[in-house]
Amino acid sequence: MRLISGRWSDTISGGMIALFGAGVLLEGARYPIGTLNRMGPGYLPIVAGVVLLALGVAIIFVGDGGIGETPRNMRAPAFIFSGLIMWGLLVERAGLVIATAALIILAALAHPKPNPRRVLITLVTLPLASVAVFIYGLGLPIKPFF
Repeated sequence: MRLISGRWSDTISGGMIALFGAGVLLEGARYPIGTLNRMGPGYLPIVAGVVLLALGVAIIFVGDGGIGETPRNMRAPAFIFSGLIMWGLLVERAGLVIATAALIILAALAHPKPNPRRVLITLVTLPLASVAVFIYGLGLPIKPFF
């Protein structure tokens, strides 16, 4: 029997993702969708379900392009995941600026040789942009600092 993507693992994992996406889509359809300006409780599950369903179908038909055959380096996922956890732990206690700076530093360490200039530029611009957009623009009740 010929596989669609050429590998059983791609076909099975793509099918599981597509089934999960279809389940999320069906569950989200039980709630009102709303409009783009006034999203209802079913809007996000429906969008997420469609994305997961499309991703699963793409994996079934295309596969991973041989990515799974190379040994995995866990440095990048570990530092990025720890940066997200650190941001979540710090945002209420230390403020948006400090939490975002911690996220940037940990995410920069995901690269074996981080570029100090790019990290510094990101350390200055991203927290300022976050404060401008989320605190002043959207009015979210987040402290910029302690």
